[in-house]
Amino acid sequence: LTELGAGPLRASVELPASGRVIEAAAVSVLPAADARTHTVRVRVDLPAGVEDVLPGSFARVHFRGTPGAGAAAGSGATSAAGPVVIPAAAVLRRGELTAVYAADGQGGFMLRQIRLGRALPGGDAVEVLSGLRGDETLALDPVQAGIQARSAAAAR
Repeated sequence: LTELGAGPLRASVELPASGRVIEAAAVSVLPAADARTHTVRVRVDLPAGVEDVLPGSFARVHFRGTPGAGAAAGSGATSAAGPVVIPAAAVLRRGELTAVYAADGQGGFMLRQIRLGRALPGGDAVEVLSGLRGDETLALDPVQAGIQARSAAAAR
């Protein structure tokens, strides 16, 4: 959170079960930190009238601060045109692993771990914070690319 700068903290809430992305109505960082785990609690309020969100539902929260502020400004997966944005369909999630299949230059694809930023409105695209330069070719069907990569490795 310290990398997000001193400006107002904003967040989007991604609900993987429904594929929805909801902009938070308010974000507040509670004023106490756990000295043992070095964590803080953050309260993210959803707008009134949001349906189909139940207590205990899984969600990913993507925090955003003031553009260009914070310790991470200028680092990560950005280009002169801005952050790297990829189709959400290209992202493979397996437990704690978030990755894409990127072209390996030899006619195949190689699994590349990435760190995602926020999901863009509509949920069809996501920002990549690290792991890609922005000029790579990605497989839009990561499951099929994984099957092909495994078959190619077995043939060698």
